[in-house]
Amino acid sequence: MALKRNKVKYITKCAKLAWQMIVQKPTLSIEYQKKDFDPDYHQQSDHVRQESSGTSKDWKIMYHWPALLKGDEVISKARVQIIPDEEVTPGCMQGLKRRWKKHESAGETY
Repeated sequence: MALKRNKVKYITKCAKLAWQMIVQKPTLSIEYQKKDFDPDYHQQSDHVRQESSGTSKDWKIMYHWPALLKGDEVISKARVQIIPDEEVTPGCMQGLKRRWKKHESAGETY
């Protein structure tokens, strides 16, 4: 019963926040889809590799937290981890897909 109450409370807070974001002038939005690192939008997570070899196209970013935008202005940068492209394997992606399906089958949505 407490779990159900907590879910209702969480969903209510999410809906309230979403409403507050869209009624702002300019509206607030989140950014989580850029594929290449952009220092104007991204901040490296504390859990990053220090070495870097190859070109920037050899690297991918993985989001830990999205950026918050007010219109075109970045209010809070996204926290991202930069990983070598060769570490983004089909097996890695399959694992992510399996976890996603597990959450979906449990009725969780994001």
